[in-house]
Amino acid sequence: MERCNFYWAFPPGAVIPEPIPSNILRSIKAEKGLCAEEKVWIISATVLTLMAATLSYLLKCPMPLVFAFAFAAITVAQLEVED
Repeated sequence: MERCNFYWAFPPGAVIPEPIPSNILRSIKAEKGLCAEEKVWIISATVLTLMAATLSYLLKCPMPLVFAFAFAAITVAQLEVED
């Protein structure tokens, strides 16, 4: 099983896929933008953080913010392009 967010491509005339170098992958993402799955993760982290902030204020408890921070930290780590 391959790592998450590790993309492969078939070079011209090749039969075996090779990993896309991270600098090329970054330039592709800069040109084309985020994919639909990445947008869903970012939107869900943002919505969860806003809900946690509201819930934390209403309950006068910091735990919803702690859970939202943990979810956002994991989301950002998963979306990072590996070197």
